[in-house]
Amino acid sequence: MIFVHHHRQSAFWGSLAVYLLVLNFTKAQTTSSITHTPMTLSNTTLDSIRVKYHLPGLAAARIKIQHHDEIRINSRATGVRKFGNDTKLTPRDKFHLGSLTKAMTATLVAILIETPHNSLRWNTTVPEALPHIANIIPAYRNTTLAMLASHYAGFDDETFLKQELPLWMKISNRTYTPVKGRRLLAERAFSYEPATRPGSAYAYSNLGYMLIGHIIDTHSPPGCGSWEEFLFRYLFGPLRMDGCGLGPVPQRTPHSISNPWPHLPGHPEPIPVPLDTDNPPTLGPAGTVHCTIDSYAKFLALHVEGSLGNQTPLLPASAFTVLHTPYRTLAGLPPSGDKGPTDWYTPGAWALRNNPSVGGGYLSHDGSNRMNYAVGIVAPGVREAYFVGTNVGEADAAANEVAIGLLTHTLGFNLG
Repeated sequence: MIFVHHHRQSAFWGSLAVYLLVLNFTKAQTTSSITHTPMTLSNTTLDSIRVKYHLPGLAAARIKIQHHDEIRINSRATGVRKFGNDTKLTPRDKFHLGSLTKAMTATLVAILIETPHNSLRWNTTVPEALPHIANIIPAYRNTTLAMLASHYAGFDDETFLKQELPLWMKISNRTYTPVKGRRLLAERAFSYEPATRPGSAYAYSNLGYMLIGHIIDTHSPPGCGSWEEFLFRYLFGPLRMDGCGLGPVPQRTPHSISNPWPHLPGHPEPIPVPLDTDNPPTLGPAGTVHCTIDSYAKFLALHVEGSLGNQTPLLPASAFTVLHTPYRTLAGLPPSGDKGPTDWYTPGAWALRNNPSVGGGYLSHDGSNRMNYAVGIVAPGVREAYFVGTNVGEADAAANEVAIGLLTHTLGFNLG
């Protein structure tokens, strides 16, 4: 019984950077009431999973959403922030979300679509969204935002990386600002023939989300000229996601261990890496957000409420239809039969699946920058959401085991 489908997440693109480094528009703000349920059981079961998979630290949370501003959380953590040091991981720490960032970027697209006087729609084509890019080839003439967000735009990230390695090296070295880097990527990406006809086939693409980031850079309201600014002003600010930020999980000082330290998988033990190691900022829309569990829970609550057809602080209920419906369904395409993300993936950067344990349909995604790993799950049928986070990359088997325990309530994360 697998609850989380695992994608090749927005890590350092194709692992390249890991090797290189070892080489006045704001929404009305809302207030949120978050209640933490006291632990009723010990961490023994959660810790046994951590030990089984040789993880430095492991955290998980069960989140009950009564209303967008009434959230109850039972969160736990076990293990350490840095292997070889006895500083304990805690549920209040900040966790790197990797590709869970994509759902935030897709939500920003929905917010832009709802913004008065903004011309973007999910069926807006690339030439319409990016009229300043002159070299978009005919093959992308009908490529839409929904295709980009659903990984149906026809990109092959590995091939593009090889073709544009000098550009990517400069992006990795922070030669350009994130906005400039994304523009340069857009100018190059749409000049090559697609690997598959846009709209016809699923292929997970971090490049596609960086290009959505460039579209957001381009269409953000006056005074908010980048994906980064739009993220803070229109998502983190209104939802009071004060525990979220961009880039490496922060430490109070360069020598402190005040938050989880990143690790590469190692045998038999995880390998700590420099604390400032992360995706380059240009890749932000595809995977550079970190959050506390409390703050990320507010984002999950937004999607629970939206999935139930309720008005939310940021978007009308109708806006979540596209965010939560698989692209193939929206496009009227027949099922592919692969029983995987080809049929499940939505323009909201979620995989939609079904299980009676959580009242039917649920949305899930995982994320990694190869040195941290996280899972987010939205289960509107039971008005709940779930989170799993660890400070080592490629922890999908462990996270899946925890997710099963959370969704079936066998880990003892009781909410009373």
